[in-house]
Amino acid sequence: MAQIKLGFIGCGAHATRNLQPCIRLVPEIDFVATCDISAAKAESSAQRFGAKQWYTDYRTMIETEDLDVVAIVGHPKTMHTDMAIACMELGKHVFIEKPPAINVEDAKRLSETSTRTGKFGMVATMWRHAPAHRMARRIVTQAAFGEPLLFEGRYLAPSPRGAHETLEWAYLLDQGVHIVDCMRYLMGDVTRLRAFEHFGAEGRMAFAVSLQFDNGAVGTLNMVAGSPALETSIMVAGDGGHSVHVHNMQQVQYLKPDAWRGVGGYRDFPTQEWNQGTHYRGYGRHGYLEEMEHFAQSILARRQPRASLDDACEVMRICQAIADSHEQGASVQIRRD
Repeated sequence: MAQIKLGFIGCGAHATRNLQPCIRLVPEIDFVATCDISAAKAESSAQRFGAKQWYTDYRTMIETEDLDVVAIVGHPKTMHTDMAIACMELGKHVFIEKPPAINVEDAKRLSETSTRTGKFGMVATMWRHAPAHRMARRIVTQAAFGEPLLFEGRYLAPSPRGAHETLEWAYLLDQGVHIVDCMRYLMGDVTRLRAFEHFGAEGRMAFAVSLQFDNGAVGTLNMVAGSPALETSIMVAGDGGHSVHVHNMQQVQYLKPDAWRGVGGYRDFPTQEWNQGTHYRGYGRHGYLEEMEHFAQSILARRQPRASLDDACEVMRICQAIADSHEQGASVQIRRD
């Protein structure tokens, strides 16, 4: 089987808990080397997950090993943007953990570097790769579904990790990018939005965002930061009379217009339901394994994997517009340079 040769930069908790364990389950990946400024972490990861070599300097790894791709998983402020640009300049395709940058300008630099060097870049917004969201995408893009009319998204998430200028921006970068990217995956680009925010006790905050999409559809996006539990919900309704609901990235409910007339003359709408549960394929978190598969298969096929660096730049624009709308107390048009 054809394989891509992978070097992995960053061997912290997220990499070793969620991503590196997936590699052995993706036959299209040859795990060549790990790299971390901590020699102990780099060596431990290589031994645990089957990499052949380990390094403490990523440039040395790239110069020494015959790599096709590099994965970069660390703090976006100190690693993602600059390392990804350097790796593309050195001739490697890149897989970057979200967020790829800490502002729109740096996200744009990444996208421009990918175009200039001809090297693919993928950002690990794993929601779009979860099987439930992929199923929703297939439903939404069917001709019978029609044009999307309405989007509803809800995300209750823990407090953001990492230091950024404000708690608001930290949340949007660390958590908000997930649901925003998934929203674009299902609905397309946002034209205009109006955001309201409320800050509560113990660092908790709520976002309520009204949205208008390029095709004229409308929607709402509600997010809570600092929730003691994680919960997600997404709904898309189309003008063909269909709608699809996804709960907690694992349960899909598809409402179809094949109505039958029940007692009292009203219409009941039968549904098709699918629930994959919390564990499957020997791995627990939906989307992580699938995003690694998608990246490897896309590189082998010489096609741009998703979410691309262009996708990520657009997500960053939407997150920035949410922050700007709250600060300005007005609706914001999404600018595309």
